[in-house]
Amino acid sequence: MLKLYDLAAANVNIRFRPYCFRVKMALAHKKLAVKFLPGHFTEKKEIEFSGKNKFTIHIDGENIIADSWEIAKYLENEYPNSTSLKLMNGEVIFIKFWTESILHSELLKFIALDIHNSLSPKDKIYFRISREKINFAGQTLEEVVLNREKRLPHFQKLLSSLRKTLNQQNFVAG
Repeated sequence: MLKLYDLAAANVNIRFRPYCFRVKMALAHKKLAVKFLPGHFTEKKEIEFSGKNKFTIHIDGENIIADSWEIAKYLENEYPNSTSLKLMNGEVIFIKFWTESILHSELLKFIALDIHNSLSPKDKIYFRISREKINFAGQTLEEVVLNREKRLPHFQKLLSSLRKTLNQQNFVAG
């Protein structure tokens, strides 16, 4: 059985890592059964075996793959008889880079405090320190989300091409 280590909130039914979501969508698209294994920021021991320090770890028998894009490529190569993910199509690659370079960072500015508030106490400390330092150049989570309602029109504008695409067709890439 395929397995996916997935980052979870204090309530293990709440999952928020976009890279894990990508893998879940790829697995669903290819109609592959998977066992999801929730983990937490401060429980990195669970994934030490992978040689990586971030969640989004996929296990297929003896094969251990990290990184959502690498996992998608692996699934495409190892399961060629299931529906293709069309990874090398221009629109798929465009969406990958757009989400990584624009969407994720902008979205995090809206939901960082909400993610923080959903975590266990020890994960809250880790999340706050790491995100304020790495993602927000020393700004507190509270400062980052301040006035998010006023910033919403700008964020919605970033989604306008996506909205127009979905008004024309049911799916983004096929």
